[in-house]
Amino acid sequence: MRGKVVAIHCISIAAHPKIYREKVYRKMKKAKMMVIACPTAWIDSHRT
Repeated sequence: MRGKVVAIHCISIAAHPKIYREKVYRKMKKAKMMVIACPTAWIDSHRT
């Protein structure tokens, strides 16, 4: 996997404005960055 970048979850991106998210997504696509998501992993965590 040399030279490959994989992000896990990326939950905090959803908290940003749409314009910013789209900018991040374009950069991720250009870099051929992958994201591994597990949507249920954070559901049962206590948040304030």
